[in-house]
Amino acid sequence: MSEFVHRRGPLSVLQQRILFAESRFERPVYLMENFPEWPPHAFEEVTRLRSARSAGQYLPSRGSADLVERILAHERSKYGITLAEDQVLVTAGGMHALWLAFRDIAKRRPASTVLCLGTTFVGVSNLIALSGMHVRFVDRNPFELTLEDIEQHLTDDVGCLYLNSPHNPTGEYFDQQVMGNIGRWVDALGLSCVVDAVYDSYFFDGGTPSLPPGLGTADHLYFVCSMSKNFGLPGARIGWLASSPRNVRTALYWLENENVSVSSVSQELAAMALAQGNAPLLQSMTIVRSRVLAFLQQAFGLPCIPPAGTQMVLRLPVGDVEHFADYALNQHELVLATSSNYAGFRREFIRLPFSYLPEHTDRALRRLELALHAYQDISLRHEHDHLRFA
Repeated sequence: MSEFVHRRGPLSVLQQRILFAESRFERPVYLMENFPEWPPHAFEEVTRLRSARSAGQYLPSRGSADLVERILAHERSKYGITLAEDQVLVTAGGMHALWLAFRDIAKRRPASTVLCLGTTFVGVSNLIALSGMHVRFVDRNPFELTLEDIEQHLTDDVGCLYLNSPHNPTGEYFDQQVMGNIGRWVDALGLSCVVDAVYDSYFFDGGTPSLPPGLGTADHLYFVCSMSKNFGLPGARIGWLASSPRNVRTALYWLENENVSVSSVSQELAAMALAQGNAPLLQSMTIVRSRVLAFLQQAFGLPCIPPAGTQMVLRLPVGDVEHFADYALNQHELVLATSSNYAGFRREFIRLPFSYLPEHTDRALRRLELALHAYQDISLRHEHDHLRFA
């Protein structure tokens, strides 16, 4: 890596690049976040709190009655499932919900292996390791995955499947038939299953989100969602875990002892956002997707973009993606998210988001194209000089 980004250390490569940009440049250009950016006026409307009095009290450890009720209504509308209060727990973000789920699974299946269905955000694989379990990957996109692919990776040590749909970073998703088959399969084999659905608001091909049957009653099924990606509120740190009453009771015990409860102000904000909906985010992302597609067709000859989620994988015509990302940062003030932010991948890539506002996206894409052309010119000159003096 470069002199300002190191793989060893407490912070991810992406966090290091962000901190470097903020310390060096007056107006760095960002093309890396995959949570949607609100149009200013819509954001002001969604985040206008009636008061901050809730900061002067603890809310119930399970979550405020208002927020839990809105979460139940949200999942009923999206998935057609009826959950009860004792099947949902408000958490400090989606990652917190995943941490509670993996700890519960590890307690019952110590030192077992979690089989991740596809490339995974590196934080997820780190949580699995922190829980005392091992991680293995099925290197296939969700739309390509078959039960035979999964079966080939199953060994006696596997105790859990982890799937993220819509998938980060590919933007693909598991359709209803595949999800149903997975649900019946883990039930028959006695495996746990964690469904990470933090992007389940974003389908652009007419598709809809789906779940394995039995969520909310089966002890082996865990569902995670959050406000960060689905409602563009990453700073609120609000997520939720849905599972059986038994699993929620266990997670509730840990949450109360470790946190007492989740931020009262954030819960009030999340309830308001759920009540108003995220239509402005979908409208903005639809515009951005069309602009990104036009850019990719012109610059890379790509015919299409993924059908769901807030981002896609873009493989660049460079020999070393990490070296290019450092060059783009240092020379062009452009911050990129790369495959260093993931685990279980084979070929390097950058994560190309659809989540910024159109004007921000246009500027960032122009900067990416400029940086790439300049980098390729430098590489060609170096290659020419090497041949000349060889």
